[in-house]
Amino acid sequence: MYSSILWTLCSLVVVISAQTNNTGYIVRFHSARVAKENRRTWIDNQLNRASLPPLTDAQATSLKIGWESSVFDGFAGDITPEAVTAFKSHADVWYIESDPLAKVATAITQDNAPWGLQRISQRDPIQGGSASQTNFDYTFDDSAGRGVDIYIVDTGVRITHTDLAGRAEFGRSLGAGVPGQDIEGHGTHVAGIAAGTLHGVAKNARIVAVMNDDGTGSGSDIIAGINFAVQAAAGSGRPSVINLSITTPGSQAIDDAVENAISLGVHVVVAAGNENTDASLSSPARSSSVITVGATDINDNRASFSNFGPDVTVWAPGVSIISLGISDDNAVKTLDGTSMASPFVAGLVAYLLALEGNMSPAAMKQRIRALTTTSAIAGLPSNTTNVLVFNGEILKLSSAFPISDAYPADAAATSSNTPSQALQQSILGSVDDLVNAFAALAQAAQRSN
Repeated sequence: MYSSILWTLCSLVVVISAQTNNTGYIVRFHSARVAKENRRTWIDNQLNRASLPPLTDAQATSLKIGWESSVFDGFAGDITPEAVTAFKSHADVWYIESDPLAKVATAITQDNAPWGLQRISQRDPIQGGSASQTNFDYTFDDSAGRGVDIYIVDTGVRITHTDLAGRAEFGRSLGAGVPGQDIEGHGTHVAGIAAGTLHGVAKNARIVAVMNDDGTGSGSDIIAGINFAVQAAAGSGRPSVINLSITTPGSQAIDDAVENAISLGVHVVVAAGNENTDASLSSPARSSSVITVGATDINDNRASFSNFGPDVTVWAPGVSIISLGISDDNAVKTLDGTSMASPFVAGLVAYLLALEGNMSPAAMKQRIRALTTTSAIAGLPSNTTNVLVFNGEILKLSSAFPISDAYPADAAATSSNTPSQALQQSILGSVDDLVNAFAALAQAAQRSN
């Protein structure tokens, strides 16, 4: 149904690392400091200064030192920490950063998706079509939440449902009920939106059911569910998201529980509530650090039932949402509610964690806001932020390959205009291949003039 290609380069044996994982670096010189023909000599001099052996001919050949100075002054290869230290201390070096692997920027499209998935993966409104159909297009990167856990604190999940493809498991039962079952169906529907193979946002994420099977319970049950999810996330070491398609009257205890979960690095996404009133009256929607989600319809109107106000972080589809049912392992069902809007965003959080790397809940909340489509929603009160959730359509994600482990050689490397930012794009091959490609284009242009 969808596929991707991961293009990695042959490893470069350089200076002189026995490892080939996580040792690739790009070294950028200040302009016109080191001529291309002198780069091997420069490298050997710095290695000698650090009491390290010089390059062998084979290593020099494998080292990428042929970049044209009109495009990029520098070289790349697998570099030991000792060599990195030697290089970065030299005045000729502007900066050193990790050479990231990159993925072919090919949009993956599911052509039998519910309307909500299409809406979160395009800027423009949906033109035509019925919310009751599943003939919409969903564009996404097929990392799709891989390696991320989504804890559904709800009525449980039918973990045998085919749309969850063996990625759902029972976590903990809360209060009365039958452990491991969802007799009400709400949690199964929510799980399908977050991570269903056909109906969900993060199609490779793992679902963990934390449940009270009939949809009722106490605030202390919710706190117990949050506590279980936080402890399980700490034990697994995997990036984790809690979805709370649950509201209560204002509760300091619930607010404290979600704030503490977030302080421990677990992402929390919550429903704004369905009372057509200000979300500040409900917990955990009013909590300052959560991502609170209101509901919209296929025509980008605020759902008539959705809560609103300044505590709503973002809006997502929540009317006539087709997802999983519980009558059998292939059942589907249509529901309305901010309960349906919340898992679109919980799934997106998992999606971005897999695509862009782990980040703090605060950084994720900022990222979700930065990606949104602004001024798209009709019918919002003036005190409510008008932003509709958007997944970035993989080709438009500006930080799909964030660069880490940067070693600035001096203050110039921390400038907001450093070329490292220009390298953080969806590209073919690794970054040094992109630079080589531009170098070849520059040479061709010079020859044609």
